[in-house]
Amino acid sequence: MMGFQYPTDMNFHDLLETLQAQDSPLPLGTGAVFELSQMENAVPQLIELLKQYRGVPLLAQIGGLLTEPSLHPNTSRLELLTHLAFVHARGRRKAKRKDLVRFFNRELHVPFVAAMEGPIEDVFVSNVVSSSGNHRIFEGIWVAADYWLQEVLYLIIDPQAPPWIAQVRQCVISLLKLSEEVARRAQVFRFTMGTGRPKGTVPIPNEGMIRARSEAVQFHVSDLQPLGIRLSELSPFITSLEQASAAANDIIGHSHLERRPLVQQGDRLILALPTAVSVAVRRYVIEVIQHNGGMHAFAQILRQQQIEASLYDGLQKVGGLPITQNWLPQKPATLSCVDHVLCRFDTDKYAHVVLLHDNLEELTQVGFASPNVLGDAVAEALAQYLRDCAHALLGRPECRGGLTVLIVGGLGRGFLGHLPPPVHRWHCAAFSLPDWLTFGWADRGSLLSLWKLKEQFAYAERHQLRVHDTNGDLNTFAYRSANNFRLIPADLPFGSNQGRGELVLPTDWMAILRQKFRQGHDKHAVALRHPLSWVEVQRIEPESLFRDAQKLPRYASPAALRLGLLYGVMETEARGWWVIARRPSAVWQAEFLYQIWNSLLSWLVNLAPAIESAFPGLPEGPIQITVNLEGFEAYQTPEVLAYAGEPSTVPGGGAIRSFGREMTR
Repeated sequence: MMGFQYPTDMNFHDLLETLQAQDSPLPLGTGAVFELSQMENAVPQLIELLKQYRGVPLLAQIGGLLTEPSLHPNTSRLELLTHLAFVHARGRRKAKRKDLVRFFNRELHVPFVAAMEGPIEDVFVSNVVSSSGNHRIFEGIWVAADYWLQEVLYLIIDPQAPPWIAQVRQCVISLLKLSEEVARRAQVFRFTMGTGRPKGTVPIPNEGMIRARSEAVQFHVSDLQPLGIRLSELSPFITSLEQASAAANDIIGHSHLERRPLVQQGDRLILALPTAVSVAVRRYVIEVIQHNGGMHAFAQILRQQQIEASLYDGLQKVGGLPITQNWLPQKPATLSCVDHVLCRFDTDKYAHVVLLHDNLEELTQVGFASPNVLGDAVAEALAQYLRDCAHALLGRPECRGGLTVLIVGGLGRGFLGHLPPPVHRWHCAAFSLPDWLTFGWADRGSLLSLWKLKEQFAYAERHQLRVHDTNGDLNTFAYRSANNFRLIPADLPFGSNQGRGELVLPTDWMAILRQKFRQGHDKHAVALRHPLSWVEVQRIEPESLFRDAQKLPRYASPAALRLGLLYGVMETEARGWWVIARRPSAVWQAEFLYQIWNSLLSWLVNLAPAIESAFPGLPEGPIQITVNLEGFEAYQTPEVLAYAGEPSTVPGGGAIRSFGREMTR
């Protein structure tokens, strides 16, 4: 599937044999999926059939099917047929359900095409935030498409961005508004999970559903104005059937249609590839930035943004304690694409956490489907440096083991490479940046847990059992977590007396973890004022021990917190109820104010719906409550004079009621 590829120590032939043994698709990171020109020889009968059908209506029908969650595992076949229809469909017939059934389940149900489909690895619909609010996007098989797109949006909505970015921003937001409208029409909610099964017969819906889904991706130019969209703002993403001949030799993953997923015919627009919105925006933005000579500045800002997310915020979540001492060998000059930190965990272990940046200049040429493959000199220098660092840390007398963790940044391109082999009690792991953040949020997602997982790998290898997971460390962790933190099933016999064994893990365990991460944090935008001003928020207690608290619609703005502000909101169906305060500098004052702020948000969970029910005539838009404790900062830190009294209990109840009194001056 598209996205990050685990840097395995298997060579390509070993990987191929393993994948064939488990009847799974080849990872896209090993090469392109389909070249359209080769399909004429592979499915000649389908090509001849498509020439009989009208292009735009057929594109609308297939595009509509891409918005159906039950067909998520069949995205590869749907997107392939979309590309073939775009190039070849020029007839007069309008396709009916029986025609679609034939296309998918007879003509495209050939082994090498169906084999590209795999189990669902991510949500069906995700969400990104801009200055215009929320925008649902269809993930398709672009793993973490929302995260990488949001990275771009943060940069282009920055008020300090160059003036020419304003036009880019407006074009991008217009396409995102269109994607949001398609999701609204299709009635799919953010973080919805797909269903269905890959590789088998595609369950084409009935005629009524096909028509409804088809209408969801179609727009008349008169539909745009109510959505706040100008047709000219969509021009960077529009193509037509007249331009299709130039796409006949495209490679799916970096095609003309994925760059311009809107097909125009007269006054009609078809979002032919709803699943390509994220990649279309990312390609467009970096093309324009490169054209305007801003690539270096863009790359530097992105780099700093991802350093903070992975090596600081992310490291804190996994229990890493940064070490300021310079105990590592000097990084070679050839590794300019690398940033790294050293941290301690579990008192006697170290983690060398490495962030690998992508080459954005190269990305504009080869696209997101082609993996980032380091040049020989850089790859060897990186492998040698990681080995040197591991040996240097293992040489310290207090060190009893550790980890090298490679995190892949950039804008969503896969990575294909090798990590050094493990040495005694020192192991290597790899994550994409969004998967690293997901891992840190997960239950027991810590460096120590990851190290123990790798120790289980080593134990299995020493006992003649080789464990394969072609979908990387997050998938292995999710599998182990779901199996009571056992990597090897209890009933699986292995050991020297059993001979050499192989254990191939399923590739879809991480899908549930990714959905839980998104639903738990529920990142989205809430209107702050009327007329609307949008603020990105996330759930306050996604990891609460109380399940009810995990689902409460209480949110806060992390960006405001970094500015010393408490921006919280309790969200009802009608509006957001905001509670806003400025944090004092003194620690005890900040903690006291936080308790008031948090309590207000908790009260509003029940109070706000009651108020809205009692007063249906409330003005539209959000309601704002400002906590202003005037003169509060003048108070000094309380001094505890005495702490007296014995615990008292409720008579007959046995429950502790109070623990004495705290007397303050």
